Amino acid sequence: TNNTVDAEFSDAVTGAKTIKLLGLDGVYAQIMTENMDNVRGLSSAYGLTFIPGPWIESIQITKGPGSVVNGYEGITGSINTEYKKPFDADEETARLDVYGNQFGRWEANAVYKHPFNLKWSTGLYGNVSQMQQKVDHNDDGFLDVPMNSTYTFMNKWNYFSGGMHEAQFGVKYINSNVTGGQTSFDVNSPRTTENGYGVGADITRWELFMKNGFVFKRPSTSIGTILQFADLNLLVGRNNYGLSNGLQTIQCRNKNK
Repeated sequence: TNNTVDAEFSDAVTGAKTIKLLGLDGVYAQIMTENMDNVRGLSSAYGLTFIPGPWIESIQITKGPGSVVNGYEGITGSINTEYKKPFDADEETARLDVYGNQFGRWEANAVYKHPFNLKWSTGLYGNVSQMQQKVDHNDDGFLDVPMNSTYTFMNKWNYFSGGMHEAQFGVKYINSNVTGGQTSFDVNSPRTTENGYGVGADITRWELFMKNGFVFKRPSTSIGTILQFADLNLLVGRNNYGLSNGLQTIQCRNKNK
């Protein structure tokens, strides 16, 4: 609802989306989940689709250049999304919703939160999205919406010691298959001139993350660490791309690869 933040398709054939902040391309805006870099590098093309809406508790937007603590991309600002917290079971212990429409798209989301005691709590998150029907309303021979099949799952844990230490850690898995192009394109047929023009993306991504906070007895003294590892394998057409990214932050972030 803000004219300085625009969400749009960067590639209509493959369905890749981007966010423009203050009129500049999405690569200049930092997109994070719970203060951890999430949409960057190879994941910038489809990363926005890997943050299901029903999982989100809140979104914070910072306009203009900010601190470089969280990375170098935030030239025009940053967008941070917070997932629903496992320890907030009083608000919504479980959630299940299913959506479908006449174009053949359907989606299912599930969130379950369980606090074991005052120290430990866990959350299970799931998302399944399917679009397997070819849609071409303007009869131009190209798909209006790329066909896709996406599965996203996450398990997150929270720990509160009751004293100087608290932590969050978890794992997230994403598998997505996207096919776009002409309606005559058959992804299972040989890529010859007899086959239609098409673009396919087969994505598998693993994320491991851990956040620690230590508050010392000395007033106004604390330290926080963020550990994150992401492994992405992306197949676009005939080209294979891979990225393994490990990040560690102690007051500032160092990019290892």
